Amino acid sequence: MKKKVTHFLKKIIKILLYSRYVNLRAVGEVNLTRDEFDRQIDQFRNQSEIHRLPISVIYRVKNGGAYLRLSLESVAYFAKEIVLIDNGSEDRTREIFETVANSFPDVKFQYVQHDVTYARAGENYLADLNAGFPPLSEFYEFAFSHGNQAYLMKMDAHYLFLPAKKEIIERKINKQLPVVKLKIIDVFGRNHGYEPLLFQNKGWYFVDSDEFEVLKFDSPPRFFSSFAGFVWGAAIIHLKRLVKK
Repeated sequence: MKKKVTHFLKKIIKILLYSRYVNLRAVGEVNLTRDEFDRQIDQFRNQSEIHRLPISVIYRVKNGGAYLRLSLESVAYFAKEIVLIDNGSEDRTREIFETVANSFPDVKFQYVQHDVTYARAGENYLADLNAGFPPLSEFYEFAFSHGNQAYLMKMDAHYLFLPAKKEIIERKINKQLPVVKLKIIDVFGRNHGYEPLLFQNKGWYFVDSDEFEVLKFDSPPRFFSSFAGFVWGAAIIHLKRLVKK
């Protein structure tokens, strides 16, 4: 037993030490020339039937037009369902959503108008709650309740998913891991760390901390399945600060 534990710990240390150097598994072969790779990606995009994963991608958006199309198209090549909860947008959010939906007829797109002003995440969150604004936990439970697939995935309008991670995520889902943690990197370099952005559509709920909502489960994942749920290396690029306000 002691040898098994030692061997397991060595594996963990090795992964932690070298995970930052793990290469992305590309959609196409990585050693092709630029033109060859472009042709292979075109073939991938134009295939008559895309192998889709049982994922409902959930967006909560207010005026997300700056990056929304890029974000939607980054997940539309693998998800079976995309849900957008529009929290009072005054820009082209709905138009962009419907344009992308028309480009992917085999994906279920669901648009929900929800004009409720919630407490804002951050250092003034408790003050907003005390002032009577509804909590974000309530908003998130409303939003994620619209997902119909076996897994739910949290996405923001300013998140760009790296499609090269699709194959790794598929393996995690095939193992029926309860939670998959994806690494978010800001476009200017800030490391947001690993977040539980993908999880099974059962036994989940949200509570409130002092600054934002927190995802919880009726049966928290055990250590080994929790560790196995990490997708090493960046999977999400955070674009929010790229466009100057």
